[in-house]
Amino acid sequence: MVSDVFGEPLPAAAHTPRADARWLGLRVEADNAARTLTAGTLLPRLVRYLATRGAGESGVEVIDLGSGTGANQRWLAPRLPFEQRWLLIDQDEALQRHQPVAPGTRLLTADVGILTSVLERPGRAQLVTCSALLDVLTMAQLEAISSALAVARQPALFSLTVTGAMELSPADSLDSHLIRVFNEHQRRGGRAGPDAVQILSPALRASGCVLWTTETPWLLDWHDDSEFVNRFLTDRVAAAVAQGPSLNSVGAVWLALRHGHLVEHALEISVGHCDMLVFPR
Repeated sequence: MVSDVFGEPLPAAAHTPRADARWLGLRVEADNAARTLTAGTLLPRLVRYLATRGAGESGVEVIDLGSGTGANQRWLAPRLPFEQRWLLIDQDEALQRHQPVAPGTRLLTADVGILTSVLERPGRAQLVTCSALLDVLTMAQLEAISSALAVARQPALFSLTVTGAMELSPADSLDSHLIRVFNEHQRRGGRAGPDAVQILSPALRASGCVLWTTETPWLLDWHDDSEFVNRFLTDRVAAAVAQGPSLNSVGAVWLALRHGHLVEHALEISVGHCDMLVFPR
């Protein structure tokens, strides 16, 4: 059992996979570059909406699901021109120790299933947000988030959801197969994986919400941090091999090829992500 911020007991939901603090730190620069597209499209719409909900007078409470090491707060907080109170929710207490807690911020160790209870507080402007989370949730967890938003009639900004698209230049004959097997690995255990946006969008619309999306791809090449790009490539091959062990040998050859392209300043990678803004109708 876990407790919400008011001490009421709540049943623990199925846990999402544990994240790696080092990896979360490595990806911040790529995430921030990708989110410049959201800063010019979805974010102004969100700011106008929150203003109509009284955020300019009473501030806004931001509920960050799967908050990890706090990167989402560090990106979004300076871009919301309102007084803010943040509630950072993550199931991994060890990750939360990496979060620099800003004034007005509370930490809660819990699963995303707690959202319904957190939102059951009328009379204040609230915003639900997350970054790089939806694809590791199950369909049931996505449906629970959709239902909670619809019942509470609160907005949400979901950032950097993986779409499964990836393109590499120069191309290699093994690219599409490795990407397909990697995406299958992301769906393991009933997780939404690269289908998260396609699953959540109709559920939100059916519950009476309106939404907008924008593509926020990572665009990587030799200018990016070499540890980050190497880790990205290595982790994808490792996941593909875990899903299809017969790929072990060819995966190692492909990885060596791509590392060589990176050293030669010849490699470019586009990794699909999507940001979504949700309003109650």
